Amino acid sequence: VWAMDCQDGLLFGVGYLNHRIDAVRQTVDIDGDGREWEAEDALFIGSESPVQAIFRASHDEDYVYVLAEVTGYVQGEEPVISMSLHDASAKKMAPGSTISFSVGASGLAGSGTSGRNGSADGITVCSRRGKTVAGKPGYVAEISVPRKYVGSADELCFWAETACGRTKDTFTGSNSSKTETWQRICLR
Repeated sequence: VWAMDCQDGLLFGVGYLNHRIDAVRQTVDIDGDGREWEAEDALFIGSESPVQAIFRASHDEDYVYVLAEVTGYVQGEEPVISMSLHDASAKKMAPGSTISFSVGASGLAGSGTSGRNGSADGITVCSRRGKTVAGKPGYVAEISVPRKYVGSADELCFWAETACGRTKDTFTGSNSSKTETWQRICLR
C-alpha cells in the first residue's frame, strides 16, 4: 500500500510485489546450495500464510532452473511447494508445453518420485534443510526442468502454491487452471 500527498488530500493505492522476471543464462549445479545463482529478479509468495517462498529462475540451452527458498511452517509441518511451468506461446496446457511438480524439504514430492532428492521424468531436485541463501531458517530447493517439457519459447508462465497443513497460498490473482493469470519468466 502506498500513499501520496495531493493538494486535496491523500491518494492511496495498492501495488503488487510480483511482476515479470528475467531468467539469466546460467547453468546451475543442482546441489541444494543457491549461492552461485546470478539471478536477482524474484517472485514471492507469503501474504496469506506464515510460509514464505522466493523463486528465482535461470536457463541454458537444455534446462530451465528454479531456485525456491522456503521459510516458515504451520503446526510443525514442513511446507511443500507445487509448481507449474508453461510455454507462454501455447494456447492450452498440454504435454510438451506444461510441466507440474512438487518439492519439499526432502526433495521431489510429486511427478513420479516421492520424498527424496533425485530425479523423475527428467526433473532433478536437490533440497537442503538449514538456512536459505538470505540466512533465514528453512530450506533451499534447486530444480532443473528439461526444456522439452515447456517448448522452446522465450517466455514461460509460472505458477506456484505453498501448502503446509491446511494453509495454502499462491500469487495474488493467480488461478492454477488459467495460465493467463500466472507470473511470467522471460528467458534472456
